[in-house]
Amino acid sequence: MKDQFLEFAPLFTGLSEEERAALSEHFMPAQLSAGSALFKAGDPSDGVYLLGKGFVRLFTGGGHNIATSGPGSVLGEDSLFRSLPYDVGANAVADLEYWKLPDARLREIIMRQPAIGLKLSQNFGSLIAQMQDYLVQQLARTPEMNGLPRDTLQAVIYDALLPFRL
Repeated sequence: MKDQFLEFAPLFTGLSEEERAALSEHFMPAQLSAGSALFKAGDPSDGVYLLGKGFVRLFTGGGHNIATSGPGSVLGEDSLFRSLPYDVGANAVADLEYWKLPDARLREIIMRQPAIGLKLSQNFGSLIAQMQDYLVQQLARTPEMNGLPRDTLQAVIYDALLPFRL
């Protein structure tokens, strides 16, 4: 099941079967009881999580719900790739089975196979661009922003996200 999730997760798009296998062997299985924290906002980012069974609630440091993620979801990559603490918390909604690729292992793999690091970086950048496009579309739907040129909306998004950039 882990290998199928890796095959279809957008972060791992374009990796060869051999490259996915190199990552897969270092994803360590783990379990978490319902109600327990997978990670907390402000904790140092220490790995990439791949959800296998169960659901996780993502929430802000202030406790506001953001989303619920389930099987096949990848969590933690955004903080890890930016070398920042987790900006959200993740709690198991139900008993959870997952795999974790520790930061140190990922770095070792990338040192041995730089092409993997390049592909992951490209995929991560693509996911950010998709999110920015989505945010521009959402802004364009608001009465206050409707009719503004796309480049203006992109500038608003850029300025709003500036604190989250490196």
